Amino acid sequence: MRTIFTLLFGLIICPFMFAQYANWENITNTNMVASLYNDGDTLWVGTFGGLVKYNKKTNESICYNRANAGLSTNCISGLSKDNKHNLWIAGRFNGIGCFKDGTCKTFNRINTDLPFDEFCQGIYIDKNDTVFVGSLFGFNRIFDNQLKYMQAGNLIMSIPQYVKDIAPAPDGSLVLATSYGLYNYKKGSYMLMYNQTADCNVARFDNSGNLWVGTAKNGLYKYTSNNTVLNYNASNSDCAAGVVALVVDKNDNIWMPGKGGLINFKETGNSVVYKMDIGNDGAYRITNDDSCIWVGTLQHGLYRFKDGAFEKVKVSNTDLKSNSNGQLEVMNSYLLIKNWGVTKYDKGNFSVVFDTILGLKTNPFNGMKVWKDKGIFTFGNKTMVGYFENGAWRYYDQFKTDYVRSIAPVSTDTFWISTANRGLLKYENGQVNVYNSSNSLLPNNNLCALTFDGRGVLWGSFGLDSGIPGIFSFDGINWHAWTETEVPYLTYPVTVLKFDSQNNLWCNSINISNMMECKGLIRFDGSNWSLYNTSNSTLPTNTIYNIFVDSTDTVWTAGVGGATKFDRGDKWEAYTIYNSGMAFITAQDVARLPNGDVYFSHAYGGLSVLKNTSSIMNDTPSLSASADIKVYPIPTQNMLTVQIPSNCTSYKIEMYDLTTKPIYLSAWNQSNQTNDLQTINTSSFPKGVYFLQLKTEKKIYLKKIIIR
Repeated sequence: MRTIFTLLFGLIICPFMFAQYANWENITNTNMVASLYNDGDTLWVGTFGGLVKYNKKTNESICYNRANAGLSTNCISGLSKDNKHNLWIAGRFNGIGCFKDGTCKTFNRINTDLPFDEFCQGIYIDKNDTVFVGSLFGFNRIFDNQLKYMQAGNLIMSIPQYVKDIAPAPDGSLVLATSYGLYNYKKGSYMLMYNQTADCNVARFDNSGNLWVGTAKNGLYKYTSNNTVLNYNASNSDCAAGVVALVVDKNDNIWMPGKGGLINFKETGNSVVYKMDIGNDGAYRITNDDSCIWVGTLQHGLYRFKDGAFEKVKVSNTDLKSNSNGQLEVMNSYLLIKNWGVTKYDKGNFSVVFDTILGLKTNPFNGMKVWKDKGIFTFGNKTMVGYFENGAWRYYDQFKTDYVRSIAPVSTDTFWISTANRGLLKYENGQVNVYNSSNSLLPNNNLCALTFDGRGVLWGSFGLDSGIPGIFSFDGINWHAWTETEVPYLTYPVTVLKFDSQNNLWCNSINISNMMECKGLIRFDGSNWSLYNTSNSTLPTNTIYNIFVDSTDTVWTAGVGGATKFDRGDKWEAYTIYNSGMAFITAQDVARLPNGDVYFSHAYGGLSVLKNTSSIMNDTPSLSASADIKVYPIPTQNMLTVQIPSNCTSYKIEMYDLTTKPIYLSAWNQSNQTNDLQTINTSSFPKGVYFLQLKTEKKIYLKKIIIR
């Protein structure tokens, strides 16, 4: 309640317009640079953590992402600017973005006729502000905010290919670097230029009209104006086998990223290789201006190369170690993140609990399990089971030859282990008991998830990689097993088992070899099995990676396509890149802290946070200040009039006192979109200060009300 009041009070005293996804936060780093664009004194840096605007003169940077600016994507692989100062963004998912003054408009398959919006990368804008963007399955043109999809393809096999780069040719046509070869596009027609340069990454013309093409496997190609073709690769030059980017400076010098550094390529004589002291990462994306070359890397961010030396440029916006994050756990009201070890995130600060380099004997490990907010069990593939508490490790050498998949602890001296090779193991005071297909009802020894229900009964799943998949329970005496024979939803292995306070079991059913054939979310109430999928819920897909049941028995899912929230009132909410501030298309895991904030981890996009905005602020993408709504008279005694905004189709009015107790709740009403006036009889309300909330399908408006 206090949080709700603080937020409402702040809105009245300091009114402002919220960002597009005001109740979302993206926690990312900007170390993985995927695109660069020079814009005078500004360098735009497209990363897998968002967009960075870097001022070359002041060294100041601003980081934009989906949550704070409504970017089309945080995984930015292409950038270009038009004559109206719009920055166009090509991204890994969710189509194409048009960014200006801190906000972004998106063109995707939801709001346009674009059939595919994945892996947009190549981008070029002509003098008429026509925007050309290549994607995984097509070639797109945008002019005057109208998008036209033009299928780019393999003219021999009639299969669309990945358009990775677009270069303007001297004759006014466009050269498309695709995964099959080089195409020429002119006045709506395609022509296959060369297919020997398969899997092209980048194309650039020099000042003499020669075309330079970098490929994924065959190095660098030069196509001269007299149709001579030259190939430079690791066998005949200092050119690397895979050329991911290149620039041609004003003196026709060719620069490209190379293993461990930057290459100044020479056709005759030895190329000059400038090494970067950053391990095996090396350069990945480059661009140039008159003073230097800007170098982006895959793990270490941005560098400035000048006079033969590299200078680190700080553009990272958080201390998050990696944007590739997996398992999430809650411990003592803070978040634990499994990436290259375990990282603690508490009140905006990151700290490494332990990593896979220092102090961790279980390297690499598969997962972790928090035990009673005291310590962390870790486990891995044919290594050792460990327990970490207060900076010290305890190891259990009895399992060093096992492929451990999960742990269900009773104490640090008693716990159950599921393995892929030996079945179910119980560790108790140094002794290990083995339960397998020969001495129990387990149909196979290939186990996966483990957990306890509310009565202390052990539950697990089997058949992840081989054998019949299903679920078992064991109370120490009695076994029970369910397979597809008893439950038709258990077609595929179960990797997650969670119980709510009513002892309902929640699990998934996932096809590892074909993610498109997963079953969805399964519930077992002790008697009946129920299935929730894309046909009877708002699940984005049926591929669920993880499940979290919070203290209110709300079930959160993370998986392909995004995440969902399912409460006990059978109310579903889906969160995807198309309707929320979620950073990435797929959520790997989900966890909710006691303060109500929900965290989603992503394989590439860092963390997304759905902020706790209380029950009176749900189901809306934005919140507007009190100045945007007309309510009169204020103060009032008997009757209050609310003028409904003309741009809404439906609305709902609610009023709350200072404790956020509701005193007036209307139903949803249809608007006539002309001059709607809603009256509220306040004669029976006690004198005092209240908050009126007008909720439309697009916004929430708040207003401070005084009744005398």
